[in-house]
Amino acid sequence: MRQRLRGGSFGLPLRRLPGACAQVPHRFRGVTVTDRRFVQRAHQAGIQVHVRTIDEPREMHELLDLGVDGIMTSRPTVLRDVLLDRGAWFGPEARLDPWGSLRHGRGPSCGPSCAQRCAFGA
Repeated sequence: MRQRLRGGSFGLPLRRLPGACAQVPHRFRGVTVTDRRFVQRAHQAGIQVHVRTIDEPREMHELLDLGVDGIMTSRPTVLRDVLLDRGAWFGPEARLDPWGSLRHGRGPSCGPSCAQRCAFGA
């Protein structure tokens, strides 16, 4: 799918694509995969763009400016802080615990795996 979307971002015909999202790297072997044209073409085709694995705040901001729909990261607290800075953190007042799990302290089972167990989950 990534190759068809990339070709479509340069104007090549694009057939219907399977799936609801493209999970792609920002760059692959020195070549930028996720740029403004790629994101626009994916959105025109009804496909969300999720970029992996982004750990630096500068790169997170850059991708969010392009309009990506999701960012996968090994540093969830950094992503949360970027989203807070942009006013784009949606959900309950929450913080990530040292294990990277969402915690808000409102549920009886709120703990390290709160997002999976808690009725108040994000």
